[in-house]
Amino acid sequence: MKKVKSTMIVILATTFSIGLAVGQQGSGAGPDPQEIRAKLEKISAELNLTPQQKVQLLPILKEEAPELKAIKENASLSPIQKARQLRQVGAAIDAKVLPILNPTQQGKWQAMREQERQAMIQKLKQK
Repeated sequence: MKKVKSTMIVILATTFSIGLAVGQQGSGAGPDPQEIRAKLEKISAELNLTPQQKVQLLPILKEEAPELKAIKENASLSPIQKARQLRQVGAAIDAKVLPILNPTQQGKWQAMREQERQAMIQKLKQK
């Protein structure tokens, strides 16, 4: 039972980190362009992105945001199903983002993701 709980915490932490990577979306019809741009600016500041990298990342964030939102809002999915789907989207995001980044930025990106996962694990343990 403890192993199942630990697995759930890891899956949910991954889910949370994906949400942070792309930004939380409101309950409107689609992703808020201002939220996407704000998320891009946050990522840009943390990774010290070049203007060209920002241009390359923006369509990735725009493309993935509605998909993430749809998964999160799908009431027919169990939490584990949501976590698995979000994890797949997160892997796809990483596959698109990492080639755009230089090695130093890639390390920072991975560290950011790990910090987000750890924060979520701590949050879940408190519940």
